[in-house]
Amino acid sequence: MNKLCQIIYVSSMRTLMSEKELADLLEIIRKNNVKHDITGMLLYRDGNVMQVIEGEQHRLEQLFTNIELDNRHVGIIKMFQKEIPHRDFGEWSMSYRNLSGQKIEGFSDFISSGVFSEQEISRAKKLLLSFRG
Repeated sequence: MNKLCQIIYVSSMRTLMSEKELADLLEIIRKNNVKHDITGMLLYRDGNVMQVIEGEQHRLEQLFTNIELDNRHVGIIKMFQKEIPHRDFGEWSMSYRNLSGQKIEGFSDFISSGVFSEQEISRAKKLLLSFRG
């Protein structure tokens, strides 16, 4: 078995997505993630994305390459990639929260920053985990 890894990234969408567009996209993402044993969470706020994906290293690297090539995204920043002992979001093929219109402390800071300290990465993980339930 390949190493289990986790990637956290942020990006902006070229255009704002409606709830219907997001739901349609999530349906496709979830089907593909089940097929490739990838789990994670997607946070969306006013055209900005923060996502964590987990799975076997080679599958995650291919998925992240696909994300980078997806012309719906701009300004993709990989915050974190690391081998992990277990999944934090193992129960979801892709959990999702639309945070548009909500004031979420620090969310926009992650989108505008390009360099991330261990403390900022820890804050990003805590933010994602707080929506896990």
